[in-house]
Amino acid sequence: MELISKKMSKDDARLRKALDLVLSQNFFEAIQFCEQYLRKKKNSALNFVYGHALIRVNRQDEARVHLKNISLKTVKDAYCLYQMAHLAYELEEYNDAIVCYQRAAIYEKGFWEAYYNLGNAFKKIFKYKEAKEAYLKALKINSTYIDLLYNFAQVLESLTELDNAVSYYNKVLGIKADDSGAITGIGRCYYLQKGFEDAKPFWLRALEINPVSYEAYDAIVGGYISQGDFVRAQIFLDKAIDAGVQHQTVFLNMARVLYMGENNSKLAREVLTQAVEFYPRVAELWNLLLGIMIENAEYDDAEKILNDLFLEGMEVWYLKLGMSKLLFETSRINEAEEVVKEILELKPDNGVLISALLAMMSYNPKHTADELFSAHKHYGALLESGIGKAGFLTPRKFKKEDGKPIKVGYVSPDFRDHATSRFIEPIIANHDRDKFHVTLYSGNKIEDKVTVRLKEYANAWCNTNIYDDFQLAQKFQEDEIDILVDLAGHTPGNRLGAFGYKPCPVQVSFVGYPYTTGMKSIDYYFANETLVPRDNTKYFVEKVLYLPFNNKSIRESKVHWLPDGIGPVENSPNIEKGYFTFGCFNRLEKISEELLFAWIEILKRVPNSKLILKNRNFDSKKTRSEFIARFCEKGIEQDRLDFRGSSDLRTYLETFNEIDIGLDTYPYNGSTVSFDSLAMCVSFITLSGEGAQSRIGMLLNKSRGLEICNASSFDDYINKAVSLVNSPDILAMHRKEHIRRLANAAFDYTVMPLEELFETVINQKG
Repeated sequence: MELISKKMSKDDARLRKALDLVLSQNFFEAIQFCEQYLRKKKNSALNFVYGHALIRVNRQDEARVHLKNISLKTVKDAYCLYQMAHLAYELEEYNDAIVCYQRAAIYEKGFWEAYYNLGNAFKKIFKYKEAKEAYLKALKINSTYIDLLYNFAQVLESLTELDNAVSYYNKVLGIKADDSGAITGIGRCYYLQKGFEDAKPFWLRALEINPVSYEAYDAIVGGYISQGDFVRAQIFLDKAIDAGVQHQTVFLNMARVLYMGENNSKLAREVLTQAVEFYPRVAELWNLLLGIMIENAEYDDAEKILNDLFLEGMEVWYLKLGMSKLLFETSRINEAEEVVKEILELKPDNGVLISALLAMMSYNPKHTADELFSAHKHYGALLESGIGKAGFLTPRKFKKEDGKPIKVGYVSPDFRDHATSRFIEPIIANHDRDKFHVTLYSGNKIEDKVTVRLKEYANAWCNTNIYDDFQLAQKFQEDEIDILVDLAGHTPGNRLGAFGYKPCPVQVSFVGYPYTTGMKSIDYYFANETLVPRDNTKYFVEKVLYLPFNNKSIRESKVHWLPDGIGPVENSPNIEKGYFTFGCFNRLEKISEELLFAWIEILKRVPNSKLILKNRNFDSKKTRSEFIARFCEKGIEQDRLDFRGSSDLRTYLETFNEIDIGLDTYPYNGSTVSFDSLAMCVSFITLSGEGAQSRIGMLLNKSRGLEICNASSFDDYINKAVSLVNSPDILAMHRKEHIRRLANAAFDYTVMPLEELFETVINQKG
């Protein structure tokens, strides 16, 4: 757009000349021109152009000096500002570009190109609401520019305004009927609205029109990945590569297939490391790479990368969520919470963020039971307030029919080698199939041997990753599920959003989360009275029902999960070693400062003892060294500390045979580790609190008649650990009793009480 300024100062004229020189790539002439003038007079705008010219001839250090603390308020020529914005945009200095485009639009009415490019700049830094506003201003002036219509449709899609997005993609097609990008965009919207099969024809049509459309390949490969069909995903990925498609999405999908389909994080990491060299501004690539790095406990490198990305303006919400996960895993829980709260201010109804915050709060000892309940109730209601955006469901009524089994659906992202499966696998395997039909709704990202076993136990299996919340709620109704059981609560990967539509007659939260979901759409929380005392039911939005355990309601178990050749040693290790070994295999985020001091005190009071800690956090050498230092600072010799990283299941279980006494965590007890400890015949000391997350150890000990190992305060915790060391006969008796119980592990004590409760609650609906 050619602009004629009504008023242009000599400074603006010089600025325009400098801009013309840079934009025509006469960089050295532009530098010489700027230097001549800047020797005589300071000029922020000319410094801006001069700095960008220096960058283009690789004189970055000098450029930084000239670009620092620049004020553009003196520039009032719209054309100059517009061209300056282009300079900044080309160098990915999007914040500078935004300022210049905004000022250009102020000084020239009807400057739709400025609004259009302003929207593009906002889009580049993921500020979609601001981009939408800028595009709307451009559209009021020019409603037929095809790139503007297309980019606006993309922004609407990113804001999940899908009907509007489809409308604008169709406007693009009204101008250019064979626009493969718009056809692909409609397919993406249909995928979210209707599902993969409705979307796929659009993507295939786009590829017929444009055989090298990276957008269409990305959509169809991503669709197959979400379906869990990695074979077809790889077929289309190979087609894209053979067609010569060179785009960041090829790298991203290649890494996803390797990581999710083949469980090969090492090779996926190599692909992503190469990808970010070519595409350093693509947040999705960084997100997957950083996720793998955090999973591998590469905390220092991941934190540095994240901070650098934030400084460069790449403050995408999911990268910030990655930072919160890193902070959480490195025991900086307060900082992690603050990061999530900051993102929630921008995305207040985002279910992933809500659940992340609530789960973190449950680990933080500073929060009281009242505070936790208040937060869960508030955010649970916030989750449910968003229900209905995609549609509404008519509540399904239960019809009791003789001889027809009750249909139970279990929903979890963790039907794999995971804590939840350790508890739920025996239940799924041992259900009475004459009375219960079991469907597993899986959000697994990775499948393993446990997944294979669970699929065999279930009557039906469903991959939930292919559905949004409303579609999944519809699926529950199509499957005629009578009792829907949430096994995740607010842990990552949950599908509470689907529960919010109240698709099933009875909805239950069980096992996977020690707190209320805060959602009225979930009817019951199934618990044990030790875990949730009657006085604590006030902290649940759901009605708490207790499993009717008794010694007669047992069933022979089909599950014997200990690997062949793995079992407990008959005698405590101290008999052979001559010293006592304490141990804890829980993650660092479960270890509070007060607990750490308690362990140090135990080691001081039992000088002839050592401590083994084992967890994934210690795969980071720095984290391990820092944690060792915390003990040494308090007078514990380093040779008494044996801190180990992650391992396979067999090695992990065999390590229990080196432990005399386990030390449970607080305020969040060890659950799976405590369960495994008893299975390997190692007693553990636990400290119980008010919340269910700090009563899991007490529950397990009580089930074994080991109330002597349950502490009520930190002093009590320390005293009980020291007392057991000084009572080797009691310790030996514990181990003997554990071994006796291990022989009776062929029976399941939970499934029959659970089935009794299922029948009670569903019959009330009949």
